[in-house]
Amino acid sequence: MESNQSPKSVKYCHCGSLIKSRTSWTYMNPGRRFEACDNNHKNRVGEHYFRWLNKETCTRGKNVVPGLLRRTRMMETEMRETEERKNVVVNTLQSLEARNLEMEGIIEENKELDYAVKDNRRLRLLLEDNMMRHRRR
Repeated sequence: MESNQSPKSVKYCHCGSLIKSRTSWTYMNPGRRFEACDNNHKNRVGEHYFRWLNKETCTRGKNVVPGLLRRTRMMETEMRETEERKNVVVNTLQSLEARNLEMEGIIEENKELDYAVKDNRRLRLLLEDNMMRHRRR
């Protein structure tokens, strides 16, 4: 993590890259602050600037902090997975709601068709009845 540095405190490595303050979250140095060159990715001694800003983490801290970090990472993973499952459920629900609206529309159309069929039967019976009366005359 980077700290906010004032323009006066900006430092550069002999390679010309910016030196930034960070916090280590490794198992050997949990929470320990350091300054390092942006190019110091592999912690090669002497190649780029690196300096610890505070004392080494105590033995108890080295034992406790990694477990806390593991638990935190596990909870973060669990939260991401839960969020992904929630998104699947929300998408499924939205899809089902859209399908429900379609079905409601189809049901309404069927009601209209049923009414039209019943009306058609009624009209056909009336027509047949009228034709029978007309033939009798």
